[in-house]
Formats: sequence, structure tokens, C-alpha cells
Amino acid sequence: MPIHVRLRDATTAIEVRAPFDRGFTEHLRGIPGRRWNGARRAWLVPRTEEALNAVLRAPDVRYDVEDALMHLVRAPYDAAPGADPALDVLQRVSEELRLQGYSPRTRTNYVGHVRRFLQAHPAAASGLSAEHVRRHLLRLQDEDASTSYQRQAISAIKFMARVLDTPVPLDAILRPRGERKLPAVLSRADVKRILDATHFPRHKLALMLVYSAGLRVSEVVKLRVGDIDTDRGLIRVRGAKGRKDRYTLLSNTAADLLGRYGLSTDPDAWLFPGGRPGRHLTARSIQKVFEQALARSGVVKHASVHTLRPS
Repeated sequence: MPIHVRLRDATTAIEVRAPFDRGFTEHLRGIPGRRWNGARRAWLVPRTEEALNAVLRAPDVRYDVEDALMHLVRAPYDAAPGADPALDVLQRVSEELRLQGYSPRTRTNYVGHVRRFLQAHPAAASGLSAEHVRRHLLRLQDEDASTSYQRQAISAIKFMARVLDTPVPLDAILRPRGERKLPAVLSRADVKRILDATHFPRHKLALMLVYSAGLRVSEVVKLRVGDIDTDRGLIRVRGAKGRKDRYTLLSNTAADLLGRYGLSTDPDAWLFPGGRPGRHLTARSIQKVFEQALARSGVVKHASVHTLRPS
């Protein structure tokens, strides 16, 4: 079963958190500049494109890569095209994803799915068949992969098939039936306790916008001052899911909090600037803020910052 690895931006390094696995540990030891941080219980590797993509080349691993690191991610291959059919396929898939304007996160996920598929079925790089895909899906089910993970794997493989212009009728491969789960919901009292347990005004404002405007965390951290229209009570969300702009409502409570926040006069300035010049707060930063506020609030429900949206 693949291990799950989280990659986080630690300002001067990349934090790599993973359950102990001898093979993955040996893989990390081969990366120049890596070191173990006992206090954080995590590996730290240099914050460079080379180091990050060296980590991503480990086999049988599922990655969770923080948004702030996405600009360093490229297709996980080093050899020249043609040296290996699988590497050539990965390059073609990666380039086509860029040409078609897919987001960095989607490109990373799709290339990762294709890489794992070709590792399990090397012959598919030269001659893809429906049986290869069928066996791969059965393997994912044996590993208890979630339905959403399986569906994304199918989308990635079908994209690869279109890039390769394969005659294999992959449309006959049905996706697993979707799961219908009720979203976790916090009461108004719960939300108030969590917001009251948030220490800093800008962190409270970020959580308030997730809750009152129904924004994704990745959308909140990328807001600019000019996106807030207090006169009309609107928030402009740029490049949201599917690369689509949209408007959502600015609540009176959030507007009052914005008034006390002290906005920059530059409309292009980040609403939530990060620790480094020209960068915004990361989504992971807001996730940590919520987790800490939840612990302090005394609310005992299982919740994440995303739970604020349906609440």
C-alpha cells in the first residue's frame, strides 16, 4: 500500500512528513542537503526545484503538496525524451496539461497518477490496453483507495490515452459509483467559539470569509485588496476552480472586521500577505490557525477549516 507524504513550505526548506518506511527513508538520504529535524519529527530538504522533484520521484507514494510549493513542481523525470518510453509519455502528458491550461495542482496530480500507473504497468507506455487500466483499478481497490482517488486516476489515464491517440476504447471503463456523504456542519455557537479562540485579527478575518462567503481556503489566501467591494457587498474571486472568476457575498460582519483590519491602499496588494515580500499566506497556514483555534475553543466535533463552508 502506498505511503502518504505531506510536503510543506518551511520558509527556508521543504518539510517532509511521512510514516516511517525504510525504502522512502533511503530515498530521502540520497537527496543532497537533506537533514532530520527531531523537534519537528520531519525531514527537511532544500527549498529548490531539484530537491522537491527528487522527493517526488519516490515509488509507491501519494503526495500532498502545499500550494506554496506548486511553482517548483515539474514532471518527475530527468532523462531526455526517448530514453525510456515511460519518461517520454510523462513528458508529453505534462506538456499537454500545460498547453491546455490545467492548474499546477491538477498537473501534479495527473502526472503522479500516470507515473504510478506506468510503474505498475510498464508495457502500457508502448501499448496501452483496457486490461492495463482494469488491473490498475482493481489494485487501487485492494489498497482501499477512496472513490475520489480512483475517479481521478481514471481521468488522468484517459487524458494520457488522448495524448497518445490510442485506439483503446477507454470510455467503456466505468468510474466507481460516487459516495454520497453528508457534509460535517458546525452550529453558529460552535463557529462563534472557534472565531473567538482565534488570536490575530487577520486570521479571524480569513476564517470569517471562509464561513460567511463560502470561499475555499485557497481562494481566501489569494484575495487582493481590490477584490473587496464594500459598497456593493461583494467579493471577486479570481481564477477559482476551473479557472473561472466569480462573485460572492461580503457579509456585514466580515465588512466590519475588514474596516478594523486596516487595508492597504494598493488594490493589487495581498489581503493576507505572507512572511516574505510579495507572497500571500499559504493555505496550510490558515488550516493550522483553524486547528489551533478548534483545540482552544473546546468544540469536540471532528472538523477542518473546510467544514466552515457548508456550515
